[in-house]
Parts: sequence; structure tokens; C-alpha cells
Amino acid sequence: MTAVVLLLHGTKVYYLLNYVPVSAQNYGYIPTEEDWMDRHEVWHFKDGNCSPRVLRGLSEGIRQLSSSNCVVCFVPASTKAKTESRYANVASRIQSMTGIPCSYTAISKRTDSASGHLSGKQADPASDFSFDVNFFRGKKVILIDDVVTRGNTLKGTASRLLEKGAREVVALTVARTFNPLFQNAMVACQIQCA
Repeated sequence: MTAVVLLLHGTKVYYLLNYVPVSAQNYGYIPTEEDWMDRHEVWHFKDGNCSPRVLRGLSEGIRQLSSSNCVVCFVPASTKAKTESRYANVASRIQSMTGIPCSYTAISKRTDSASGHLSGKQADPASDFSFDVNFFRGKKVILIDDVVTRGNTLKGTASRLLEKGAREVVALTVARTFNPLFQNAMVACQIQCA
């Protein structure tokens, strides 16, 4: 698996997979077998069933991005229950595999809400997040999220982490939304993951 880096709003964002939305079919795109496999990997991850392939990719990406005095935090899902379902096991397994402290509760939502793809994303979803600054102050934060589309959540979260004392923030997502029919060309470099 390969992780690719984008520069969104000044934050390096690495991702493992391309997520081709179902809506691409409305415009005549026929998904490949790989598109379907990646889409299912993302859906399973969102449901709290991280595949061995994604777990290895995240762990290897974290190892490659880590430095001394580094921690891993997770962007909260739309509800506390979804955040725990999605990240509790993954955080524990990544910490065990990498030896790097991981917390899925260091960033939390103040209020539960409908999922952004159903209710529409707010301009700055991170405005509803609270932060345990003691976990990350003075440290490099590797910020994990499921999918990056426009980057607003990652931008807001990274900005707040830095304001609250993180030394540096890089993001690693399972996937980026990619619509082959409308996607702008992006310059990307790759790091190899297991």
C-alpha cells in the first residue's frame, strides 16, 4: 500500500486509498474492481472494522512520519459512540504495533450531530471539538481521519492543535475522496507502506 501526500491549507496530509464516491456513477464513471475494494475498506473502517491492510498501512505510515516526542490523535466521528466504535480498537492496536502513544479521546466532540455527508458539512467542523492539551502539548501530532475531501476538518483541527501547543501536525487518512471525472490534477509524492 502506498501513502500519498497532499498539501492542504499548509498541513501535510498523507492518505492510503482513493475513495471514489458512489455519486461518480451518476456522471458516467464505471468504478473499477480496485475502486470497489477501496470503497469497501473505507466503509468497513467507518463501521469500526479496520481491515488488516488498512491497519498495516496506518501503522507503517505512522512509523515513517513519527519522530521523538510524537503522539497519535484521531479526528472525532459525528457522535461519541461512532468515535469509540471506529477508533478504540484501532488506537490500541496502532499503539501496540508502533509503540507511539495513541488517544482517540484527546480530541472529542462537544455535541453529537448527524454525519456530515448526510447533513452537510459545516464550514469549520473543528469548532465543536474539545482538546486534552496535556496529551499533545509540545509534541508532534499525527492526526488520523477516515476520509479527506475538502480538508476543512483537518485544517481546523490542525490549526487548533497548533494554537493549543502542538509542536507540529501532520495528517494521515485512510482515503481521500477522488472523483476521476472532476478531480483537479494534484502534485503528490509517495511514501511506501506495508
